[in-house]
Amino acid sequence: MKIKKSVFYYTDEVVEEIAQVGFDPLFGARPLKRAIQRYIEDPISNLIIAEKVEKGDVIKIRVENHELIFDVEKTVFVKMNIQKYQCQECQITFEQEIIANSTVICPKCGKNNVKIININEKKEEENQEKLKNTQENINNKTEKENKEEETKDIREKIDDQFQKENINNSLKQEKNENQQSVSASS
Repeated sequence: MKIKKSVFYYTDEVVEEIAQVGFDPLFGARPLKRAIQRYIEDPISNLIIAEKVEKGDVIKIRVENHELIFDVEKTVFVKMNIQKYQCQECQITFEQEIIANSTVICPKCGKNNVKIININEKKEEENQEKLKNTQENINNKTEKENKEEETKDIREKIDDQFQKENINNSLKQEKNENQQSVSASS
């Protein structure tokens, strides 16, 4: 039940029917929102929950004997056959659907002097680009790891130096205390 986009169409008779049902002489058009919810939104929601509507399907709403009828037209997606071309005049690369008995024309200059780009060559170029990007990423990671390791080493040296200074200060303080206690006892 993962519908991202579906379309629905309605006739003018549907609008008139909803307007009649949603109009009250006492309240005017206030009940119209509830009528739309009850007669349009709720039935469409039920179709979706019952999995009768899928992505891309068309829901057509019509009136028959003062009742709203919901018709679901299934959409079949056809895979298009796309080919890459390069214009020999202006050198741009573009894609176009392959259609039997048609002439391929460059969208930029309008000339039909185009060359089919071999998909394998293009894939090889893409693979080379990916390989280059991967190697750059590895180099960047290695540089980052080296910098992190250097930073870690520097921090460890600073911590060692700090600990040595603390030990020396503690020893000096202890020595001073010992000297003071010796002086006080004499």
